[in-house]
Amino acid sequence: MTSVSPLRHRAVGLGSWTVRARYRTLAAALVAVCATTVLTATPGTAQTVTDGRTDSTFNQPSILGNAYSVVVLASGRIVVGGNFSGSSLKMFMSDGTVDTTFNGPESLSAIVEAVVQKGSKILIGGVLRGENIKRLDSNGAEDDTFNPPPLEGRVESIAVQSDSKILVGGSFLFGTKIKRLGKDGRTDDTFKPPTGSSSTVYSIVVQSDGKILVGDSGGIKRL
Repeated sequence: MTSVSPLRHRAVGLGSWTVRARYRTLAAALVAVCATTVLTATPGTAQTVTDGRTDSTFNQPSILGNAYSVVVLASGRIVVGGNFSGSSLKMFMSDGTVDTTFNGPESLSAIVEAVVQKGSKILIGGVLRGENIKRLDSNGAEDDTFNPPPLEGRVESIAVQSDSKILVGGSFLFGTKIKRLGKDGRTDDTFKPPTGSSSTVYSIVVQSDGKILVGDSGGIKRL
């Protein structure tokens, strides 16, 4: 197995589709889970959990560019974010065919992270035009009720707490490298992580007890 530098990215070639798997819990080997099938960085892109055989019912999408994040909606549809020719956010059906009903915004430079929020809302972050974090409806339309602050810097990780508050990590120029937003996207001023760290936050995981694991360029900590 190719060695992975801690909390960075690993590129695995798939012809025209390159997946960068984030070095985090579970996602070091897998980039998405849907029922008993997992999407992995292999030529078939879909394998069963039980024996690892390629899923012949999955039609490998042809994507020109790098896929950085894959997430599965409750409906089984697959959201892929990255740095692509054309739109940097794409939607596929559970069998890998293009979802023609999805019309994501075109003004997206590179999507590093995509997360599904309750109600099938899709949070995306990265290097976007305008705000570096956005929320979309399941059809790709921007949610105009979501009002995040300007985040000066690249969003690397997004996690949603059980109360629907949103944790955002990245390489921000101002303030802490991890921030928390309310359901409407506005800054949660009650969240006060340690200050003084200049380490970019690459991974955030919320534990079942509500504690927050943070992986950054300086290691790992728990809040």
